[in-house]
Amino acid sequence: MPQIEQLEGVKQRTVSSLAQLYHIDPDQAANVTATIDHLFSQVASQWHISEYQWLLHDAAKLHEIGIQINSRAHQRHGGYIIQNSDLPGFSQLQQHLLALLVANQRKRIDVEGINELDDDEQIILIRLLVIFRLAMVMNLGRISNSIEPVSITVDEQTVTLSLIQGQRLQNDLLCRDLAQEQKKLALLGICLRF
Repeated sequence: MPQIEQLEGVKQRTVSSLAQLYHIDPDQAANVTATIDHLFSQVASQWHISEYQWLLHDAAKLHEIGIQINSRAHQRHGGYIIQNSDLPGFSQLQQHLLALLVANQRKRIDVEGINELDDDEQIILIRLLVIFRLAMVMNLGRISNSIEPVSITVDEQTVTLSLIQGQRLQNDLLCRDLAQEQKKLALLGICLRF
């Protein structure tokens, strides 16, 4: 056990160092992490991804890593930085999955890059990516969002979000963003309903 804890400590120091080096906004990372946790807790056991929450947390902490290079395509630059950096504590696969999560957090999804993984890794990555991308959509305004009104249910290839009626304008904007996300997730074989 001490060896596993030591390895986890190395990973966390690596992620913290990168976050500091690239001046990542800790408040935004915390907001995205909180949304991830809210969604993850509702689907982890059904999707058999419970052991991967740490990977989503690391992706949330590093999701803005490429923003200093180019704010409009920061996700691609962030994925490149993570893929090509020396990340003590991470296996090659873990580093690759982290890079794919960050690179595909918004806008166009690199389906070809995901298809290079083996079948089991693809399923895990797609499920993590769904949670990550939804958390990103729910935190677009860089405002601490109230995530409690959102519940999520899943089966193999369908994700259903339920929004509790309330702040109509906020829900209208979220629904518009989710409609765009619906088209992108369809490329991964995921049907998003809300």
